[in-house]
Amino acid sequence: MYEENTQKEKNSWNKTNIILKICGNQWTLTEAHENYFYYGGKRKRIRLNKEGKLESVALGRKEGADFEQKKQNAVRVQRRRNNKIRDLINSNEDELNVFDTLTGTGDYRNLSDANKDRKEYFRRLERFCQTGKLYKKSIKHFAHDPDFKLKVVGVIEFQDGARLKKKGIHRQGTGNVHFHHFQNTPFLPQVNVIHAKVSNCEHYLSYKKGKGFFWSKIADRSTLWFCSEKEVFRFLQKNKRNFPGLYFNAELKKLCVNALLWEKGHTKIKKLPDLRKQGKCANAGEYLCQYVSQDKVDNRLKGRHGWYKYGKLEQPEIHRNPVEIDEIIKTVDLWSVFVSQIDFIADYIGAMTYYFFNFWVSVYPWIRIMYEKKAIKEKMSPADWISAGIYEPLLL
Repeated sequence: MYEENTQKEKNSWNKTNIILKICGNQWTLTEAHENYFYYGGKRKRIRLNKEGKLESVALGRKEGADFEQKKQNAVRVQRRRNNKIRDLINSNEDELNVFDTLTGTGDYRNLSDANKDRKEYFRRLERFCQTGKLYKKSIKHFAHDPDFKLKVVGVIEFQDGARLKKKGIHRQGTGNVHFHHFQNTPFLPQVNVIHAKVSNCEHYLSYKKGKGFFWSKIADRSTLWFCSEKEVFRFLQKNKRNFPGLYFNAELKKLCVNALLWEKGHTKIKKLPDLRKQGKCANAGEYLCQYVSQDKVDNRLKGRHGWYKYGKLEQPEIHRNPVEIDEIIKTVDLWSVFVSQIDFIADYIGAMTYYFFNFWVSVYPWIRIMYEKKAIKEKMSPADWISAGIYEPLLL
């Protein structure tokens, strides 16, 4: 019985020495020169134990691994996760063209509570795009779409100060939860709010029934907002004497509705086309993955998801048949958008070559220069390339 199951397990695997992965405008061609890539098989084996009962045995590296091996395997899993994020973003970059950052104010370190806030924010954002109403009040000149379905792919970051150090800013992180994601929202309009600055800290004028006017550091559903500037001026003339505190510098400010929908702190929105024009984003997936560690497992995410998605997303298109791949390459001028090549030796597979193709090169020539600089900088070793997120040899 055991031998039969083992033989069936072997027969269920397919093998190839070439893989073409199509993720939108980012293509990757991988060639193995010594061994094969195996795919299609089951990750578990069913066998009889000593008591004569069926049991499932894992085929992964976890089985029989010591402490150091488990540590290495955890890093591999994290790299696979980052690669999945990268592929999803690139496969949906035509729709996911808005980069959004959500930050919490005050002590915002509880990941469970932060995740609940994020999910509620997505529901509010989707309803707003469908109805054009911000907390039951319509936004003028916003073209809402009743059929709109929100799509999101994002990652979780803890503010530990690591990215600040790279910029030369030495400041201890708060440990607060940050969310970074790409989403498919249309142009989100701005509304007019009343704000004032005290000790370089912004406060928004808010109102609650029974409480009256008050100032808040966070923009939320209680924040007073107006569609036009005329409405603001009329309101100031009529009610300014009722504002609490010595806020004589109260004035009008434009604020994106995104901040009012988030309700827990601050938001920052950037358009993907603008990031490309600024020379900051050659690969949207890599741009998002810079916010997560590539070779270090964060204990705060142990046993939890370090990324999230929302809505129905397109999956990467993967081809493993050499004849089929050859036909695809013949129909596309692939080598005109070639940007990088990596040769290295990987565990279990041996000598391999990665070819990277970026169709945005034809629009933004600086992309090729960026890849060339990465390739020659300090003669990076394969391990360094992995840490930089350029490729994932253990993923295939």
